Amino acid sequence: PFLVPATAPPSFGGEVMPIRRLQRLYARWALEQLGGFRRRTALKLGVDAKTLAKWLSAEGETEHPVDAHAEVTE
Repeated sequence: PFLVPATAPPSFGGEVMPIRRLQRLYARWALEQLGGFRRRTALKLGVDAKTLAKWLSAEGETEHPVDAHAEVTE
């Protein structure tokens, strides 16, 4: 029998970028999708809050600035 995947495969466009930049952009996107709740975002991404804060405050990333020290309570 033919099995259909539960979700569609990801689609990428544009230029290839370093994985670290992609990681930061995805973390920012996930944070926005989850209403700014950092703890919830970290749990969904499978990382601890310190790692998420590091990703969000990475040097050289100027798109969508996020204050890594601001805490949002859930």
